[in-house]
Amino acid sequence: MTLLIDDALQAARELGWRPEGDERNPFAWHAMCGVCILSEEKPRLTISCSEPAPGESMGRQPARFHCSNGCDRGEVERRLRNALPADARGEGLAVRAADLSLSKPPEWAWRYRIVLAALNLIVGVEGAGKGTLAAWIFARLSLGELPGDLAGTAATVAVIGDEDSWQDVWVPRLHAAGANLDRIKLIERTDGSLIELGADRERLAATIAAESVRLIYLDQLTDNLGAAVDDWRAKPVREALAPARQLAREQNVAVLGSLHPNKSGGSFRQLVSGSIAFNALSRSSLLLAEHPDDPDRRVVVRGKGNLSAPPEAVEFAIDGHRFEANGHTFNVPRAIDFTTSSLTSDELLATPTAPASVGEARTDARELIAGWLMDGEWHAAGPIIADCEKSGIYKRAAQRAAGDLGVEKAKRGFPAASHWRLKGQEVSPDSSVIGVTAVTSTDMALESRGDMHDMGDSQTECHHSVVTGDGAGS
Repeated sequence: MTLLIDDALQAARELGWRPEGDERNPFAWHAMCGVCILSEEKPRLTISCSEPAPGESMGRQPARFHCSNGCDRGEVERRLRNALPADARGEGLAVRAADLSLSKPPEWAWRYRIVLAALNLIVGVEGAGKGTLAAWIFARLSLGELPGDLAGTAATVAVIGDEDSWQDVWVPRLHAAGANLDRIKLIERTDGSLIELGADRERLAATIAAESVRLIYLDQLTDNLGAAVDDWRAKPVREALAPARQLAREQNVAVLGSLHPNKSGGSFRQLVSGSIAFNALSRSSLLLAEHPDDPDRRVVVRGKGNLSAPPEAVEFAIDGHRFEANGHTFNVPRAIDFTTSSLTSDELLATPTAPASVGEARTDARELIAGWLMDGEWHAAGPIIADCEKSGIYKRAAQRAAGDLGVEKAKRGFPAASHWRLKGQEVSPDSSVIGVTAVTSTDMALESRGDMHDMGDSQTECHHSVVTGDGAGS
């Protein structure tokens, strides 16, 4: 629960921190910091809030904290929160009457597909084009063009996650989709570690409020649950996702989590990887898959949702687009040619996915890695990955290619470092790597045509959609 400015100031007074208003800024107060315990003569803690919108109460604005001595903001807030009565900390009980005058229909960032103030999911196999579709969605939001309750207003989107390089993959991808780049942000920890929904909840709330974010994209969602969370057990997942659901409601933002599917599943519910709690807690879950009759097209269908009647599925194509920037030539995929479709999630899941062609980057990585490991001995992974990067192959594509080859991995040496070995087979330099590796048709089905997701070129300008029906067009 976000600590509001009135509660923060009350708690500071209770603790004897003596907050005093800033003469030049009506939305800031200065106080002694009880964490680093500086002298009264030199107050170092600033408690502040954003200027409220017309008609809003200043006291209900989220509080922000800054200690000039570098104290941890989370610890400052914890001290203040603990000084409040239980009900002010959100630990008491409350009774609310059924008051229709306070009710309103669900609001949608993308009509009937991505709901505001709630958790949403997008599920798709690796390489299906989730990043390309996401870039199209973000671009439309940033321009106020996405059909829904935010249409007509440029909205800010925040990306959390390192599934793809921000500077080399996301930014060109967004540029290609025609996004207003000023409206798309990356939120990350300053130390480079993964953001955890629980541990970073208050910092996220403050950042979301300060940046006026309307949609948060978690790529991949399981990365942000916390290292100790077993994502195959319902209770830990529900607890780990609680902060995201609270943030969505309190900040009125759409939280969109990206997930990979299980390799098999007879229904959409079974397809969602990990605990069933993911899909149970999502208010709207989307499935992205290859069109059963046209491998050059993709289909987005709502697999789960209980806030509206199911919308029509949306089809689109992915094409490559070249552009010049900063003295470099980029070749990135973009989502184009959007139309509505009558396909359902059951029809998509009932159609076996044909093996997709192997992407250029991943193919090159397999050949290079196989050359390193052809003697069947252990080799340090670092130099292999560095060799791949010299050839323009990103680290994640190299790691996936190693998985395709059935590479055995282990920590060896002192200090321990990752080592790779080609398990149980030798590869001739003249042989086709694909022909001699244990890549099954199921594994291949998890790659997109051309595997553009793994190439650093993942962006292009997106054709503006022609809205059809409920507004899903392109």
